[in-house]
Amino acid sequence: MSAAADKLGKWLAIGGSIAVGAVVVLSIVATGTPMEQRRIRIDAGRVDDLQEIQQAVRIYWNVHDAVPADLATLANQPGANLPVADREGRGRYEYARIDDDHYSLCAVFDTDTALMRSEDYPANSQEWMHPAGRHCFTRTLGKKDNE
Repeated sequence: MSAAADKLGKWLAIGGSIAVGAVVVLSIVATGTPMEQRRIRIDAGRVDDLQEIQQAVRIYWNVHDAVPADLATLANQPGANLPVADREGRGRYEYARIDDDHYSLCAVFDTDTALMRSEDYPANSQEWMHPAGRHCFTRTLGKKDNE
């Protein structure tokens, strides 16, 4: 092998290493670090939990013709297994009855959906967008399912 071929091989190896490094850096910039991805997944799980509570409120409202007074009332329904505690041990999710047709659900989020979007549904839907920190979603009960 000639000195020119050795030199070319060396430069190709260096160029290939730089290209691989650039791809890794660009991948992290585009998708976020593993820690950021973990925070997004945890927040998506929080949205799943809130959606499950929302569905339980709707069922309660259909059966009892009333908005439940508190989260304990919902959690104590026969057969209920609601996720009332935050996934990361930050206490309980918050639920508050506003009036006969409205209530709110609150949680503390690690991420801002305007900056970091989850690929999981419903966490990526418009109705579950949230900033980082404590955020409440106000929900309205409309027509009953059996009407």
